[in-house]
Amino acid sequence: MRYRAPACSSTMATSNRPWGSSAWTTGAGRIQVKLVARSSGRGITYKNTMASLILFSTIIGWSYYGDRSVEYLFGPRAVPVYRLLYVAAAYAAAVYSLRFVWNLSDLLNGLMALPNLVGLLLLSGVVAGETRAYFRRDAKRGN
Repeated sequence: MRYRAPACSSTMATSNRPWGSSAWTTGAGRIQVKLVARSSGRGITYKNTMASLILFSTIIGWSYYGDRSVEYLFGPRAVPVYRLLYVAAAYAAAVYSLRFVWNLSDLLNGLMALPNLVGLLLLSGVVAGETRAYFRRDAKRGN
């Protein structure tokens, strides 16, 4: 027998409740609603446990890599400042609205591109020279 999504997943999108939106019936939201509706109590517990473990390991990993990067760039005296800022950011992410957190995350990810773009501009002459040298060597070999 084929699985059918419960009626509530389609009525959520058309209701006049504040949480009703088309996000529940399109894209990833639709998949999430179907997975939750399909799961038994143990399945939901398993999924939540796995998601929590992945989340926790991600937080620890990002903290460690950031810690090492700050030490490399600014020295060991900057590490406690980084840790304080990291804990403050984790607290803020738990307290502020989800929309604000995602918008801030998108902004900061976009800002990470700026140093990379500056590096690309500064090193473009070096890259062009190395590319020309590579093709000259390749032509001499007859490839």
